[in-house]
Amino acid sequence: MWLVGGGALINSFLKHSLIDEYIISIIPIILGDGVRLFPPPTPEEKLEMMNSKQYPSGLIQVHYRQKQNSEKFIIHNL
Repeated sequence: MWLVGGGALINSFLKHSLIDEYIISIIPIILGDGVRLFPPPTPEEKLEMMNSKQYPSGLIQVHYRQKQNSEKFIIHNL
């Protein structure tokens, strides 16, 4: 399953350990305020980077997965 969302959606799935991969997009804009991607309480997870890609706009996407893998969901945050 592929989901796109922010902190509130991610946190509800994290509480039930339903995410095994993350694709995080870093956009080169400093907002100064906003919704946290991983709001507390967020459990600690050990991740390994699968790959990363830089785009001409300056956007960087980093693809991580949990070190231990099971049937869960992929979260893509833009």
